[in-house]
This record gives sequence, C-alpha cells and structure tokens, in this order.
Amino acid sequence: ALRALKGDRKRLSTIASREWIEDNTKVTIPANKRNYRKQKDHVKVMNTMKALKKQLGEEVKEGRPKGSGTAEQTVREWQESHPAGKKADCIRETGLSKPTVYKWWK
Repeated sequence: ALRALKGDRKRLSTIASREWIEDNTKVTIPANKRNYRKQKDHVKVMNTMKALKKQLGEEVKEGRPKGSGTAEQTVREWQESHPAGKKADCIRETGLSKPTVYKWWK
C-alpha cells in the first residue's frame, strides 16, 4: 500500500493527512506529542527543560553512553586479528551492518 502512495507523490502531498493515510493503508500513525506546538517552539521548550534539569542536578541522558565504544573500535580489532580477512567475513563474524563495516574499513 505504501508503494502505491509513493508512486503518486503530487497527489500524496496534497491529500495525505495522517488520518487519510491511516484510512487508506491500514497503517497506524500516532499523533505527535508536542501539545499542538510547532516543532521550532517545541524544541525550544524541551531544550529549556533539559537545561533546568541539569541546573537542578538531575540526570539527563545525552548522546552515546560513556564507555560504550564505537563500531570503529570493533572493526579495527577484527582487522588486527584477521589481517587477510575480507569485509564480508567481518560483517558475518561481528554482526555489524554492511554500511558500518565499509565506513570504518581501512
């Protein structure tokens, strides 16, 4: 159903409200949780709340957890232990995605 919608982009952009897409494709799309604010205003409110929480000393999750490492490290370690190894072998053995392995391969 989504492929059919993608084929007719002009029509989709003019009539495709969230409700219309749900009715015609049987795909549920939840409403946004911004309390009817525009995205710009919502981001401003949320950034202010985050700054206030930091100021009060509350824990605020930001970015990658400290010490979690990156896929780069995994690929490098695999390459060191398998000098004649191929990208496909690295993908199979590490379980990383193909684009990730290609990104960090040297």
